[in-house]
Amino acid sequence: MQLGRSADVSITIQEKLKCVIASELGCNIFRIHSQLRKVNEKAYEPEIIAIGPYHCGKPDLSGMVEHKLVYLKSLLGQKIEKVATCVAAVKPLEEKARKCYAEPIALSSDEFVEMMVLDGCFIIQLLLKFKEKDLIDKTDPVFRLEWILNSLQRDLMLFENQLPFFILCKLYETIELPDHESGLIDLALNFFSDLLPEAGIKLEKIAQEDIFDIEFENGTLRIPTLAIEERTESFLRNLVAYEQYCGDDQINIVTDYVTFLGCLIKSEKDVTKLSHHGIIHNFVGESEVISEMFNKMIVCIVGPSRNFHYAEIFSRVNTHCDRRMNRWRATLRRNYCNSPWGIISIIAASFLLLLTLLQTIFSILSCKSH
Repeated sequence: MQLGRSADVSITIQEKLKCVIASELGCNIFRIHSQLRKVNEKAYEPEIIAIGPYHCGKPDLSGMVEHKLVYLKSLLGQKIEKVATCVAAVKPLEEKARKCYAEPIALSSDEFVEMMVLDGCFIIQLLLKFKEKDLIDKTDPVFRLEWILNSLQRDLMLFENQLPFFILCKLYETIELPDHESGLIDLALNFFSDLLPEAGIKLEKIAQEDIFDIEFENGTLRIPTLAIEERTESFLRNLVAYEQYCGDDQINIVTDYVTFLGCLIKSEKDVTKLSHHGIIHNFVGESEVISEMFNKMIVCIVGPSRNFHYAEIFSRVNTHCDRRMNRWRATLRRNYCNSPWGIISIIAASFLLLLTLLQTIFSILSCKSH
């Protein structure tokens, strides 16, 4: 009797292990961890469109369902058989696509495939319209109202708001667009290229066109300008979440970048100082908002990473600060050179010291002459 129960338990565990192994093989679209979400839940939630199953069916996102159908129709034309071709192409990939998600999807087979086709074709047509302006209908609210396009750019890069990339590739291949030579990746990069500057990927203070290219040389820390606006926090948080979940031993460049800035920004005074030097362009208003943003973000980062991208810069900055002469110079600047009166007092004191020294020298020379 006891042996029979043990066998039942073993079978149960084996079945569970099969599920774990199956999910580990393909899972790459995760849910945001509760510790990340509770700091700023809004940063991970879509504003106007649900892509994929995690946010599908939410009432406040239902307004874009009709636009998905409109984009599907404009992409495939009037030929109904093209819809059937897309469905037939995606159907064999359903099981593989379901395994990409970190939790079971409570949709029937037909509902899941329909979602993949509708969402995938919407994304493809959106990317094509953004690339080829001739495809844009003058009545299309997505391109007529700038805030809708901005929200779509934001929503399509959210960590939870994703389709498996192989679904998009299969649809793009199936639709066969002879007049469009651009690959899917090129279309996506083109679509997000104007989001990156708004999110901070632009260069003003350094020659390299790389927001992460921070330099420290001859006592000077050179940082490319970061433009901070309403979407910046959501943008950075979702990229950090992606690296935290999907990263390996490689450098997690965005996480390290946020960690670096978090070390520089501890209060609103730090933000004001960085803004004064052109390192931060503040489009959100109060400096306190930015300082709180970085302070909250670095709380959720486990690190720094083993291959911390800015480790060498940290080391050189610390070495520079540990030198006694540099500490004295910094103290002098902080305590006496932060105002015109402080500078005047130093000059006056130096002048008096020089006069005293000269008087002493003359006294010694006078004694020797006698």
